[in-house]
Amino acid sequence: MTTKLYTLIGLCCLVFACKKTATAPEPTGPVTTTEINTWICDSMIRYSFYTNELNLSADNNLDNLTYFKTLQSKNDRFSFIQLNNGISSAKKTCRSLYGFDYILFKEASSGKTVGVITLVMDYSPAKGAGLERGMYFTKINNEVITELNSISLAEQILTRTTNQLEICSLLNGSFIKIKDASIKQGIIWDETFIVEYFTKNNLKIGYLFLTAFLNNHRTFYQTIFEEFKAKRINDLIIDLRYNTGGDVAAAATLCSMINKNIVGNSVFVKYKGNKFLGDRVDTFEKAVSISNGPSFVSLQTYNVNLPRIFVLTSGATASSAELIVNNLKPYVNVIQIGSKTFGKDEAFFQLVDKRSTKRIDEVIYPVVYKLFNSLGEGSYANGISPKYVFNEIDELPLTNFGTITDPLISNCLSRIVGILPASGGKNTNQLNVQNVPNKVLYNSSLTELNVRLPILN
Repeated sequence: MTTKLYTLIGLCCLVFACKKTATAPEPTGPVTTTEINTWICDSMIRYSFYTNELNLSADNNLDNLTYFKTLQSKNDRFSFIQLNNGISSAKKTCRSLYGFDYILFKEASSGKTVGVITLVMDYSPAKGAGLERGMYFTKINNEVITELNSISLAEQILTRTTNQLEICSLLNGSFIKIKDASIKQGIIWDETFIVEYFTKNNLKIGYLFLTAFLNNHRTFYQTIFEEFKAKRINDLIIDLRYNTGGDVAAAATLCSMINKNIVGNSVFVKYKGNKFLGDRVDTFEKAVSISNGPSFVSLQTYNVNLPRIFVLTSGATASSAELIVNNLKPYVNVIQIGSKTFGKDEAFFQLVDKRSTKRIDEVIYPVVYKLFNSLGEGSYANGISPKYVFNEIDELPLTNFGTITDPLISNCLSRIVGILPASGGKNTNQLNVQNVPNKVLYNSSLTELNVRLPILN
């Protein structure tokens, strides 16, 4: 069962007012660049986790975007600003512009450089152009992909409004052109999900694929777990390979329905802030109820009470998706399979000018906290390593998510029933027949991963 949902990227965030002291005179007249920069500086000093590392000598007369970047700590990877003209310091991504992710790689056995589609979002321009997961392409905008030009061609995709890919099939070790696919920038539906069921050795196994955790989808998560419980699943696979994160409350909602060892006052996440914000602890009960969310008690109706879960990850698994892995470990046996996660162990909130006489239209998204689980375990800025390493780029061809033919899902199912996974079957349409790792030249979901940090409410 595959269903599509729609949401805008404007998620429910914690909005703080940045005000001057009561004795400070309110500015009058036209808003100047210097006034905005002063507001930016004051805000970052007060809220940024990296307050002690800010470059306070930054020139206050710089344009606002440049000033923010100059002020920002060199260790701050994810804070960003949105200007009132729509310009942002956040990175553009292939997924945000077109709705797909891809990898450019040099195939080990043939030495050929090729691209492969790894994810296509539902109702995206990429989907409309006919792109599908697992498709190969050998040209970008009529230029043959090589090891030397791979990065420049990838950057070209981000700077153009329309791009063309030469889609090919693999036949007897050769790439045969199928068509040219033209993809234009457009609106991206923000979450793609898949719910499936597998039966293996008389075990009923539930499967859930999510590309984001969204605050306004918490009721939908309840519906999914209601079905899981009704079908009496014995195990659960949560596929977070391309989940770039989202809302803390949404992640907590999902986690609250997995095991009954988790009670309302169990700690879901510990936050460590700067000298002004201090530290914060959210229980499951508190986390799920934020922003008019469901009560923890109501979620227990759908609790599947599993002693373990299997989580599939990749380098694109980030932020709130990483909370599922790290913050469930004190309560549930989390068996992680795949690649090391991205490493976003930080959270941010939205900061706007909420004075009675609003003068600043810019919006800041500062990193405000580092994240830890109930045992104080965190500090995974370099990613969370899986128990079982499985790089899907080395097991081509890629097949659809939620299918038993997907090599990573097949590997996971074999582990669920206690069978060591056999080596993948070889055929003439499979690359890398010698099972040698492919050389990744560019991964859009890693190189361009945007700032979808865990969002606090």
